[in-house]
Amino acid sequence: MLDQWLLSAGEKQNSMIQDTSTLALNVISSVAFENNEVNKPTSGHTLSLRDALVTVMSTSISPAMEGIIPLLRLPPLETFLPKSVKQLLVAMTEFRQYMDEIVAKEKKRPRTEGTKGPNLISSLVNANDEVKTEAGKPKSRLSNGELRGNIFIFTVGGLESTSNTLSYALALLAVHPEVQTWLVEELDEVVKDCPDGDMDYATAFPRLKRTMAVMYETLRLYGPSPPIPRSPFPENSNQVIPVSVPKSEGSTTHFTLPPNTQLMLNSWASHTSPAHFCDPLVWDPKRWIQTHGVNSNGPVSAAGLTAEELKHPGSGSGFFAWGTGPRVCPGMKFSQVEFCGALSSVLRRVRVEAVGQGGKDNIMSVLRDSHAEPLLLHVRQPEKLELRILQR
Repeated sequence: MLDQWLLSAGEKQNSMIQDTSTLALNVISSVAFENNEVNKPTSGHTLSLRDALVTVMSTSISPAMEGIIPLLRLPPLETFLPKSVKQLLVAMTEFRQYMDEIVAKEKKRPRTEGTKGPNLISSLVNANDEVKTEAGKPKSRLSNGELRGNIFIFTVGGLESTSNTLSYALALLAVHPEVQTWLVEELDEVVKDCPDGDMDYATAFPRLKRTMAVMYETLRLYGPSPPIPRSPFPENSNQVIPVSVPKSEGSTTHFTLPPNTQLMLNSWASHTSPAHFCDPLVWDPKRWIQTHGVNSNGPVSAAGLTAEELKHPGSGSGFFAWGTGPRVCPGMKFSQVEFCGALSSVLRRVRVEAVGQGGKDNIMSVLRDSHAEPLLLHVRQPEKLELRILQR
């Protein structure tokens, strides 16, 4: 991706969103499917993994159709289906086949085989196979359908949500060059201590505090997830919820939820609430860094960078880009590592800038014209997002 960008270094480019999507797909394909070639159909397939996955994710009805694919495939009914539904059926069948193939492959693979370390699917399969009996009764295990469902969730979560966050972050860094300089200052210090520039996870990731701050702040204003559904527990009793707004005359400080009430947590409202964040509509990654009195507007020494602390959002912070509590997104850590690895790899070699006079306003106009259809927040007109890439 970077080599392609540098072929047109200094020129206007508008493929960044498509390119980051391809990058994220390559990562999840390698981690989950051991398939680094995602743009061509493999043996026995008519669609590439990319085409199948993108088609499945293009509509919110895909999960609902999963259980009725055999019914829709019946000759009398399939004949009358719209072309778009037929294409979706093909894509879902292809993606399901990709998942089944790798699950079957992992089940046949000897446990001692392979020195590269487990991938996502092998970890799921092995953990499922390691379930043992207790007191003569087998513990619950995942069915093949449940394995597919988990793989799909990890794939979707590791693909579009992370690629979207990366593209928003790069665009915002072009609008805020001072933040980009601040971020690169840390990155250069981390790379300097890595042999041959190879950033090892154990030593590099904990030090990429400013990179994580950029991710937190981007997710705060451009979080990909729609409102999060929740139900009170236990289901058969009333739940008393405290009101977090100041008490006014005649108001109450709590309200009661009847049993089986469905809640929708509006993360976008919480993330832009003055009750939780100062200047909530301003994109400012530095809000997530505790500097301990060091001037955050000028160059910082290596010791100063080490002393900085990342303020992780906790319970009650008003930030829940990955959800919160026991049902927090299981792919949270994966997305954080993927984002930090991708963004640091990009900014080690290039700098992103707005194009010409009015370029920053144009970028913000494109970002504001985002929508959450069919499932996740994304830029409505990605071809209008124009950046200039310069080699460092």
